[in-house]
Amino acid sequence: MDIFTLTLDDDLKLEPLIATPANEHFAAPSPDGQWLAYTSDESGIPQVYIRPIDGRGARVQVSRDGGMNPIWTPDGSTMYFLTASRMIRSARILLNEKPDIAPTLRIGEITDLFLHTSPHINFDLYPDGDHF
Repeated sequence: MDIFTLTLDDDLKLEPLIATPANEHFAAPSPDGQWLAYTSDESGIPQVYIRPIDGRGARVQVSRDGGMNPIWTPDGSTMYFLTASRMIRSARILLNEKPDIAPTLRIGEITDLFLHTSPHINFDLYPDGDHF
């Protein structure tokens, strides 16, 4: 599995965005459109990563002991993801924006929230950012 973009003009052009020998999936663009969160199993287990959506710049690993299905809050300050043990975790997103350099991103505090008891791995956040 890889992550592609599809232009919605008359040509409907499909282009690879992240294509490696590993499986990449669960792509989630940030609310401001500058970052892409996704899951990759290149380490041997699924992990959540964030990278600039334009591909320029380093990626940052969010999860440490497995993770998938990243979901951004509406303001982009927090990301939620599901761990292999079915725990929903939150990760603070720390963005460094200096006018003379490209923005950089760091991961702040990661917190266990609750056990995801559904048999399905998918979950989502309401647009208000206060409910799952």
